[in-house]
Amino acid sequence: MLENTLARPSASDCAANYVYIRPVLIHSPDKVPSGYFLTDVFLYVDMLFSGKLLKVTDELSKTGLASDEAVKLKKLIGGIRGLWRSSDTGHHPRVTELKALIEPSPSKKKELEEMES
Repeated sequence: MLENTLARPSASDCAANYVYIRPVLIHSPDKVPSGYFLTDVFLYVDMLFSGKLLKVTDELSKTGLASDEAVKLKKLIGGIRGLWRSSDTGHHPRVTELKALIEPSPSKKKELEEMES
């Protein structure tokens, strides 16, 4: 995932994490899901993999690890949405594919409809 969670994710970060971002965009193409939802997803996927996805350490429990990864994924999804607002395509084919999955948020969609009528 991301090395630096403070900086905005780049297109190369989004392309490198394509396998994590794509399923979330398919599920929620018009918004960035909550961190709680993404934490639950990581915990569920860990259960599907018999507890081999999240490795417990002395400092962090599975919930803590899932939460940390959820924060990173949420940042990546926000980053790809930011890239989508700047242009419809990207320099990387995976970024372009991810951008194609994104839809405007319901509030933005409503604003656009009102402006067109």
